[in-house]
Amino acid sequence: MAEQARCEVIRENRKTGYQVHIIVAFLMLLATIIGALAILSVYGKRRYMSLLAESDEFNTTMNSPWFKYFLRTFNIRGSRSDTTQEAFGLCRTPECRREGAYIAASLNWSVNPCTDFYSFACSVVTTRPDFRAADAAILSDVQHALVKMLGDERRFVDSPVVAARQLWAQCMDVDALRSLETGPLNYALLTTGLSGWPYEADGNNTVSSVWNASAKVLKNFGVPTLLSIRLTKVSRTSDAVVVLDKSSAFGSLDDYKDNHSVSGRSHALHEMMLLANTMVPQGLADEVFEFMHYLLRLTESVTDKGSEEQVRSLGDLSLFQPFVLGALGDALDNVSGEPVLLLQSADYVNSLVEAVRVTPSHVTLNYLGHILLDHIKPFVLPSLWSARNRDVICLNALEKAVPRAVHYLAYTRFKTTLENVSVRNIIDDLKHELMTAIAKTSWLDVSTKSQLLKKLTETQIHAFFPHWMSNTQIVRDFFADLPEVKPGHALESYHALRKHVFRASLLDQFDKNDLWEGSVFDTDCSVDRELNNVYFPMALLNVTGRATQFFLLFQIPRIGFRLVRCLFLTLLDGAIGTGGASWWSAAARQSYQARSHCFSGQRPEACDSAGAAGEAAARRREEALLRDIVEAAAVAPVLRLYRMYIKSRSRHRTDFRFQNAEGISTNQLFYVYHALSLCRPAAAGCGERRVNSALMNDPDFETVFGCGPGTDMNPAVKCSFY
Repeated sequence: MAEQARCEVIRENRKTGYQVHIIVAFLMLLATIIGALAILSVYGKRRYMSLLAESDEFNTTMNSPWFKYFLRTFNIRGSRSDTTQEAFGLCRTPECRREGAYIAASLNWSVNPCTDFYSFACSVVTTRPDFRAADAAILSDVQHALVKMLGDERRFVDSPVVAARQLWAQCMDVDALRSLETGPLNYALLTTGLSGWPYEADGNNTVSSVWNASAKVLKNFGVPTLLSIRLTKVSRTSDAVVVLDKSSAFGSLDDYKDNHSVSGRSHALHEMMLLANTMVPQGLADEVFEFMHYLLRLTESVTDKGSEEQVRSLGDLSLFQPFVLGALGDALDNVSGEPVLLLQSADYVNSLVEAVRVTPSHVTLNYLGHILLDHIKPFVLPSLWSARNRDVICLNALEKAVPRAVHYLAYTRFKTTLENVSVRNIIDDLKHELMTAIAKTSWLDVSTKSQLLKKLTETQIHAFFPHWMSNTQIVRDFFADLPEVKPGHALESYHALRKHVFRASLLDQFDKNDLWEGSVFDTDCSVDRELNNVYFPMALLNVTGRATQFFLLFQIPRIGFRLVRCLFLTLLDGAIGTGGASWWSAAARQSYQARSHCFSGQRPEACDSAGAAGEAAARRREEALLRDIVEAAAVAPVLRLYRMYIKSRSRHRTDFRFQNAEGISTNQLFYVYHALSLCRPAAAGCGERRVNSALMNDPDFETVFGCGPGTDMNPAVKCSFY
């Protein structure tokens, strides 16, 4: 019995030992798993960040929840430095170090951001000799990337846009241009009916001569010297409509603020006149700019809001019939019956017609020649042939000749960035955030609010490129009929391409194929006349910069403010004045005017009166005030989206900073990047207002920077759209 009991004890001890070993093994396995999870939570974290994941290395090791659990399980204490590291994530990659150094060197630490945020963000960078505004820097990078692309002939073997590359190469062949001497200039003047340019007297020229020459310049080179023209149709009946509208060829009143600048432009025009006639006096050039200034003062006083459209029969207008027929040419062959003429702004057209009638014909014809030569000067102006940036000059000429071909080149060059799903998500989310803000606006009545939300829902955002550019076969078909480029005849080739493109643009409305308004080199979004489409050019995105998900965060301020501003303009069309869209109720208009009055009280009148008077000054102030309102209203939805994306990076941290700029928080970086995108060289006090006005009315700004009540950036009276 004793022996049996002893054996039972031994067996029981062995069983207990096995259990202990199993428990120890289990604990060791558990510790291994926890350690592995701690590592995965740091180095594998990026994989599970669905929206903004990437390879930036942050100081998250000691702050990992799995790692902390591992330390607590085994009663291991972390170092004291862990407490400070928990405050923010620090990006230490080489790119982040460079960005941090840039931020730290850009800010003026001697300026209190609560006193003047524009000076805090911009006063250092704008005084540097090599300073370029953000828009100009991005545009320059895009242009140089395209120039490099055009310089590689091998890339255009079997390319659908080989004609574009050939025209650029002909423009770069300066020796061929020199050998032609004034031949290209005479060719352009003869083609447009201006062979006697510059004119010293009226001679046999009449008002009809002016309109005929203007039509030829438009038809052959697509330049609207007096009126722009487009061909559209009535959707219900398919009847053709010829639309006459304003031309932007006159410039703006801002061009005439500085007498020295006007004198310089007049001297440059005289130099061009001397190419055609070495005996012309300077006074002819001065007359042209006096005429342009007169037209500007006359036409800028005519607002689109107060001017009604007029529909007329083409046969009833003896003056416009030859102009329209001459400009449209055989484009009217596709139209059945007599087209209807629509004067988009009747007051403008009437004022323009009268101005042309009372002005001596030789002055108006010299003006037409000036606009034409300014358009083709890369091919006729010897001073540009030896310019250091000749490659960019020829690129800009190419973009005027075949804009969609250059757009396609840019698309292929930056395709990876432009098709980035995260960028598209940002654009869609910005629209959603604006809709949310409108929905929560308390002073809008239910009817107006629902109409505004419907309008936003229907507004289409066209981002970066027309969709057909992603289809190779459609691209080949689109560019298949481009005219050939003649070697040694750069201007003639430019003329053929420009004429072809202008004619095609007239027929676009009859064969609509994912149209795109504006230039690939635009630096701001645009809205079409019907306010149904917003065009978002690629230069709004820093396509040549680092396009990783983390760095896209800091493009949201620049992208967001501009896109939301364009969307806002489509909404406010009915809030301004008594006309406008029907979706604004009288009560909503009145409430908007009260908010507009608040912003108006913050804006110094001196900012809007320089260089203008009367109705023109009042209209300029109204436009500037509208910009103040929409940019102030853009802050809240853009900031909300920015913070939402920051939170999507991590559930445990909402502050990520750059090494070398550890003192600037993520929230502060939002405002810094917004200001840096608007820095301008030698900005006057009114220029600073564009940044300060929007931010001083933002309640989050005062919190982020700790601005006390009554400071310049935290005034006692704030204005808000919402």
